[in-house]
Formats: sequence, C-alpha cells, structure tokens
Amino acid sequence: MKRALVLSGGGGRGSYQIGVWKALRDLGIKFDIITGTSVGALNGALMVQDQYDLAEQFWGNIDYCEVFSDSFFKDNKLIKNKNKIARKYLNATFFGRGLNIDTLEENLERHLNEEEFLFSKIDYGLILYDLKARKPIMITKREIPEGKLKDFIIASATVFPIFRKKKIGDKYYIDGGYYDNLPINLAVEMGATDIIAVHIGVFGRRKVVKYKDVNITYIQPKSQLGSPLSFNAMKAKRGMCLGYNDAMKVYGKYDGNFYTFKKDSIINHYDIYKNRIEDIIDDLYTNPLINSVISKYRETRNKKELEVSDFLGAIELLGKIFNLDEIKIYEIEEFDKLLVNSFIKTNKFRRTINIDDKNHRQMIKDIYSNLVRISIKRNKRITNRLSIFHYSAFIGAIYLYILLREK
Repeated sequence: MKRALVLSGGGGRGSYQIGVWKALRDLGIKFDIITGTSVGALNGALMVQDQYDLAEQFWGNIDYCEVFSDSFFKDNKLIKNKNKIARKYLNATFFGRGLNIDTLEENLERHLNEEEFLFSKIDYGLILYDLKARKPIMITKREIPEGKLKDFIIASATVFPIFRKKKIGDKYYIDGGYYDNLPINLAVEMGATDIIAVHIGVFGRRKVVKYKDVNITYIQPKSQLGSPLSFNAMKAKRGMCLGYNDAMKVYGKYDGNFYTFKKDSIINHYDIYKNRIEDIIDDLYTNPLINSVISKYRETRNKKELEVSDFLGAIELLGKIFNLDEIKIYEIEEFDKLLVNSFIKTNKFRRTINIDDKNHRQMIKDIYSNLVRISIKRNKRITNRLSIFHYSAFIGAIYLYILLREK
C-alpha cells in the first residue's frame, strides 16, 4: 500500500495543513507521496524535507510583508484596514499587472533545500497552469528541472490575476487551482492506493476523482479560517490549532465537530443528561400549545429519543452563542462551566451574544425564559415557532436550563 497526502490550495489558510501534519506525526501516520496545488504545493515541499519546525516557524511569523514586496504592505496602519487591502487587491487585479510576490519567493528559497528534497524517500507532485497553452502541467519531483523547484512552486501558487503571473523560461504560468485545487487524481496516478486529502480552498476547480478503488480520508475545517488572501500570524496560529484538532477528531482521538472534546466525554455526559432532557421534553409534549410541534418533529425524523448527535449539536450551538474558544481541547465539565459563566455575564441574553442566526438566539431565549418563569405545564407562552427546524436550539435551551438550575 502506498499512502499519499493531498494538499489543496487556499492561500493564507495554509497553516491549517501544518496543524494536520503535526497530528499525523503524533499519530505515527506516514506517507509515501505528497501532491499539492498552490499553497499545498508549498507546504508539501517542506513536508518532503521533513522540516516541521521550519514550517511552523514560517506560518507562525506570516504577515503581508512576508508575502508581498509592495511598500503598501509594510505600513501597519494600512494593513489593519480591511477595506484598503480589498481595494489594493482590486486595483492590482483590474488596473495593474497583479501583485508582486517576490518576498514570498525569497522566503521560500531560504527554506527549500533541493538536495534534501530530492533525496527524500517521499515522492512529490504539483499542478500549475500554462497560461498561453491553456492547459495544466502536472509534474513530479524527478521531472522538475534542477534549480527550478522554487519557481514551479511559486507558479503553482500564483493566484492570477490578483498575483502577477510567473515566468519560467519563455512561458508564463499561474495557479494550478485553475485546473484542480485538490490533486487526488495526480496522487493515484503516482501510485497511491490510500489518500489523506486536506481541503482548505475556495479558489479554483476540484476535479472529480476518476478512480473508485482508492480509500480517501478527508480532513477539512468545520470552523471559519478567514480569507485566503489574509496573511496574519495570529490567524495562522489559530489555523494550525484547528488543523491539529480536526485531524485528531477524524482519527477518533477527540470528539466534537466545531469544538474539540476529550475522547468519550460527550457520550459520558450524554448518558448523564439524556433522561433529564427527555423528561422536560415529555412535560412540554403534554402542553397543548406545542404538542403538535414536538409530535411533528418526531414523526418527520422518525425518532423517539434524543441521540448523541442531537446533544452534541445543542452544546456546540451554545458554545457558538457564547463565543467559546474553538481551538481549545475541552473537558466537558469545563465547557459547561464556561457556558454558565458566560450566560451570567451576558445578563441573560441582553448583550454580546455571538451568533449570526437571530432565530437561534431568540429560540433559546424564549424557551429558556419560559422554562424559568413558571411551571412548564401551565405556561401559555412557550414558543413553538422553530422547534421543528432548529432542534439544536430547542435542546440547547433545555440543557442550559438544567445547568443553571444545578448551579
């Protein structure tokens, strides 16, 4: 069996792949082949050299001035203004020749060691796009001309027309994401039978996998990583943490979706709270105002009881509402304590609740308030508007009610 690590493009989100790499190292998972597009090609080259510390340092210090040579990006006041950065990108795209990324090229040249790269046992392939011929170039380690490794990587990462097209010899090349942003097919064609695919990108195309007899494990972020065109050390460090956590969850070492919990802590907590939540649901079920809502929900999903996935979705929704840190690895009891403390600090939902969907917020507020106000069976104001479509909010309100009642 040959295992390949496939790395997508994604610009400033590339630190996530370094976090995944750290997790794979901790898990003892090795690979024989690496293929990458754009920033995936850059990270992949460092992985072939087995230089994790160097990659972590590179991303831990990333900034606009580590990528672009334009003096605009050396002005701290300007780069803190998102609107001015957006205008700079637009001007470079429509009124210029694209931004110059010579600084990134210089940094990459310092980090690459072609001798170590070539003598590594790990094979390597990348994708770039021939602008004049309008065709992709898929090239492997042994096919890259001597002294041109850096040029081919930079060409693969040239997000034209935002970035200036890359000239190699008498030809111009641009980002390989214009053809395939997640080069799984290339990895298979290089001999891989087992794939770990790390997808972080929004740019470019994603080719359909042509081969059906290949095992593919996907690792991709559940949380927002920010703009691919944002280069910031703090965001990069967050991305590395999220990449590590997500990879460990994929391989069953931690629990959770958006948040990360110690192994088995969710199922153990579910066993404790399941019956208590269902007792409250049963009480609500006797209320004629919402009987039809819960009954319809149960019929629609053919469910008779609360499942672990419902419970996890509810507590993670609460975590988002109260803006709990997504990069931490939690004991569930710590998570509960933070929920309770955050609820008290926000003065019962009046301020600083961090959630985009106001319906979720209102749902939890209405149900929680009514659960507290008077006996459930006599309450005539319990909301039923969103119980069918926002069941996580419904369960979350009940769970929060139980936690606060225990305090």
